[in-house]
Amino acid sequence: MRRTSLYSVVTLVAVSFALAVFITRPGSAPPNEVDKEFVEQMIPHHHLGMRLIDEATFNSQDVRLRRLVFEMGAYHGAEVATLESWADEWNLSSSENFPGALSESEIEGLTSSKGGDHDIRWLSAMIRHHEGALVIGEKGRDGRITQSMAATIWRIQQQQIEEMRDLLNDLCQAEEASPECSEVLAETF
Repeated sequence: MRRTSLYSVVTLVAVSFALAVFITRPGSAPPNEVDKEFVEQMIPHHHLGMRLIDEATFNSQDVRLRRLVFEMGAYHGAEVATLESWADEWNLSSSENFPGALSESEIEGLTSSKGGDHDIRWLSAMIRHHEGALVIGEKGRDGRITQSMAATIWRIQQQQIEEMRDLLNDLCQAEEASPECSEVLAETF
């Protein structure tokens, strides 16, 4: 199974901090439309990610998933702070529609599920959510200001998708796996 390295998390936090410092400097370049769209979509995307991370913190059963959730939580806060700083400076509001969004019924289904079933559902939902970050990040690479953060988000989220797919496959191979596993695996791979 691929492991997300602590180095990736530290790199993302460092990049987020550096970007926050950069945008507060006088005379920084004005954002282009790509920068603005990236910020408008990534803020609600990360807020949803933090909601899913919080949900899994209390309900996940698998220790590997708990470790991954901890790693995800480590960088979301710093990124959101930078993104919200940009949004304030550029007078932007968050988008209501963004790649990787989940419906309230999907989130409620996660909350009501337990044990291995929960972990399988959560991984499936988070993989789709991360795939949305890849779409946003790919576009954000063409921004004047967001390109570094977008590239880092894309790289880390891609690594985590691979790790989550491996973990999902492991969980679905277990004897007590949910009968929904074959359907979830077909959707996820």
